[in-house]
Amino acid sequence: MAVFKVGDVVVMSTRGGAKATVEYGPYTHVALRAAEYLVKMVDGDDVGKCVSAFPEALRLSTTFAVGDRVRPSTSMTEYIVEAGPYQGHGEWYAIRDDEGKVWSSSPMGRLDLVSPAEPVKVGDRVRVLKDDQNLRPGEFSGKTGTVRNIRADSSLPYKVEFASDQGTPYNSWWVEDVEKIATPDKSDAGTYTYRGVTYDLNDEYIDRDDDVWRFQRVNGVVRGNYGPRRRYVDDDSCSLEYAVDYYGPLTKA
Repeated sequence: MAVFKVGDVVVMSTRGGAKATVEYGPYTHVALRAAEYLVKMVDGDDVGKCVSAFPEALRLSTTFAVGDRVRPSTSMTEYIVEAGPYQGHGEWYAIRDDEGKVWSSSPMGRLDLVSPAEPVKVGDRVRVLKDDQNLRPGEFSGKTGTVRNIRADSSLPYKVEFASDQGTPYNSWWVEDVEKIATPDKSDAGTYTYRGVTYDLNDEYIDRDDDVWRFQRVNGVVRGNYGPRRRYVDDDSCSLEYAVDYYGPLTKA
């Protein structure tokens, strides 16, 4: 759960991206037994009014600079900030795609700053995104392991070693694309237990709507995303508890 303090300027996803300031909280909703904040609206239709809000509906207001590379929360596409911010039913920016077309960001969505990805190196724990498409294609995709060798001039640059529990036909394989994943915390073996159910954070899970989720620890809290966004889990992602309560039950993919 994201934590805010009194005086923080936040953006509310439930009010079209309108801004507010945190006046009090967090406190516990008596009936729902869930955390809430009291916020004062600074734009939108209810300027000056105080309203309650769940932390999942709030995010810190962020100002981007012209030239920043950003990604909308509802898209996998990256854009460059051309101008802004502007106000109008919430905050928005003019953003340009890689083909040169300029769009307006949605006030109801969220823009995330895209940081340059750290290069994969020998010894990193990874998940295979794309294996060898000519030899045994698909048999290693989605499996996790450790990078043991890299050859930068090859179409299959990563040699990944797999543990026996991955069920691969070979204990290592050259693959085309991988993504780095967090090294499991030895204190919890990469698992998390909620309401008597233990979830393996190295696995993916399917909710009641058949959406696929991925979870990981972010600053000590287990958070997750579903669909294409499951590759991007951060402080603004919903907690595992929230996913279970509102989208569960979750079953291993």
